[in-house]
Amino acid sequence: MLTHYEFSGKGKYDITKNLNQFDFRPNEFRISQLPSLGSFMPIGRQKGKKPTEYKPIIIETLEDKLIVSSSNSKHPTNFEKAVSEVFEKLGFKVKHIGGSGNTDILVESPIRGIIDCKSTTGKLNHINIPRLNRHKKENGGSFLLVVSVDFERAVIRDSEAEECTLLPVEVLKEILMLSKSYAFSPFELETVLNKPGLVTLTDIEYLKLLGKDYREQIDSVLRIIKTLDFRHRDFKEIKGRLDYESEEKHQREISDQKLREILDLLSSPLFSIVERRDDSYSSRYTHLQSIEKIKNALKELLSPNYKE
Repeated sequence: MLTHYEFSGKGKYDITKNLNQFDFRPNEFRISQLPSLGSFMPIGRQKGKKPTEYKPIIIETLEDKLIVSSSNSKHPTNFEKAVSEVFEKLGFKVKHIGGSGNTDILVESPIRGIIDCKSTTGKLNHINIPRLNRHKKENGGSFLLVVSVDFERAVIRDSEAEECTLLPVEVLKEILMLSKSYAFSPFELETVLNKPGLVTLTDIEYLKLLGKDYREQIDSVLRIIKTLDFRHRDFKEIKGRLDYESEEKHQREISDQKLREILDLLSSPLFSIVERRDDSYSSRYTHLQSIEKIKNALKELLSPNYKE
């Protein structure tokens, strides 16, 4: 049994009295508090704190779902379903088919066609266009669309010759984002669906112009409401007031035809904001009341009772 311990430069010491302790040093070298065993604490965990919980990433928006699934080639069905959902949002009636040897998505109405979805991490370097054209013919489609992350130049050349449309997923995402501020008619997207070869962001600039024109139409409605008052004024006087305002504030001129269309809309039973007598018009409400009446009418149209 060990009874003595030699400390460097200090000599040998009897440690018999220290055998049941952790600190074998003589009294003059010992600390006041002896070490003791405690509960095991893993490295990195602090007492009183809960371990970090790792939550799975939740993809909330359809745009994110579209982009993420487009590069996941191990689960191509997810991409097909995301593209199907996008086209439903854009006003098309679609049928997801998928599976080996079948078309991925059949667009049933109002424009009939087929969509092939290719999920990949890089540029798509091959498309079996003859097989896709056969699917298009079998389903009576008027367009053939391939959606993927990006496309090799050789694929683009082949698609141009075969009248196949290539739609990068980023361009499709941009179309979806634009549709949130202006709901495109499916027929307004026909130009994109029928373009041979690659669709670029430049090719969808006309959609931005449609959205801009729509916002200007809304602005024209608000300007006409503000111009009217409780006094009946003939059409020429109303048009003159608006023309003066356009010149004064450098605003877009409202044409005679557009003015009549808006006055007819405001005097329709749906709104009944304007009263018409022959070719003269007056407002039945104040400016703020007119705006509120339009908001209420639209709110009713969007209520659950009017939804399918």
